[in-house]
Amino acid sequence: MIVNEGFVTTEIKLKILGLKSKELNDILKSLFQKAIGLPSNWEQIGGLITGQNELQIYSLEKGSPEWNKVHNKFNASMPASEVIRVERIQNIKLWNCFEKETQEYVKIDTRELFYGSKNMPPEDIYKGENGFKTLWNQGIREVHKYFAKNSYYCSINCYRVPHTTDKQMFLATVIDCTKLQEDPDASVRKPQPTEKSEESMSGDYADLYTISSKYKAYPSYLITYQ
Repeated sequence: MIVNEGFVTTEIKLKILGLKSKELNDILKSLFQKAIGLPSNWEQIGGLITGQNELQIYSLEKGSPEWNKVHNKFNASMPASEVIRVERIQNIKLWNCFEKETQEYVKIDTRELFYGSKNMPPEDIYKGENGFKTLWNQGIREVHKYFAKNSYYCSINCYRVPHTTDKQMFLATVIDCTKLQEDPDASVRKPQPTEKSEESMSGDYADLYTISSKYKAYPSYLITYQ
């Protein structure tokens, strides 16, 4: 009841300021989503909040500000490629796991980085709660996930949609990541840890990054292109 009264009070104040109905709705939506810990750009979240749906794939309108932001970032290093579709991933369980990781830091370094899943279908990443789960080579050595500032580098490991010419990669929101020290083309590996692993690898290589926990990255957008 206190929260509802707060929103009512806010609504009255905003109406006094002379804001239009759409502007008012956008502001109230942003306040509400901030209060429950969801990104302000998520849409049609009723089913997510009530538990009716745990995952929504929202296709962005071509030419919208959000589409343009993702497209321009992708196109900066791949100008010859055509973006067919940009989908926002709204997975409330996976987001809550990511959000829990962010709460462990007083000051946090957040980046938007590209990720190619190669032979793994993207839905294996954005469905459920596993996200960018750790892989093991024959159960012995850990295969690190790596992310790139530029889409061009991830095109090497893009996912190729079967029976089409379409390719896909993610634009992920990543926290607590550091640059790789060497080229991970053949996969970056390290011995299986026996104790709590270090938070990140140090070093410097071509704006490529890795993370130590699958929940330190959230697959914000899936980009389909040719």
